[in-house]
Amino acid sequence: MAKTLESLLFGARRAAVVAHVSPDGDAIGSVLAMRMALEARGVSAAALLPGKIGAEYGFLPKADEIIY
Repeated sequence: MAKTLESLLFGARRAAVVAHVSPDGDAIGSVLAMRMALEARGVSAAALLPGKIGAEYGFLPKADEIIY
């Protein structure tokens, strides 16, 4: 039986949320938002980015918890 996207995402116990190389503000915000959505549903999630983000994105919630 095919699983729905919701069951795949929110049925996990742990998840890694990633973005493309040289992420722009949209990608950074999306990674952080998806991490928070997963955590709100009880999934232990980590935001992983391939390089440091610029200081201008430091205001984003949980930006200080990104793993590089």
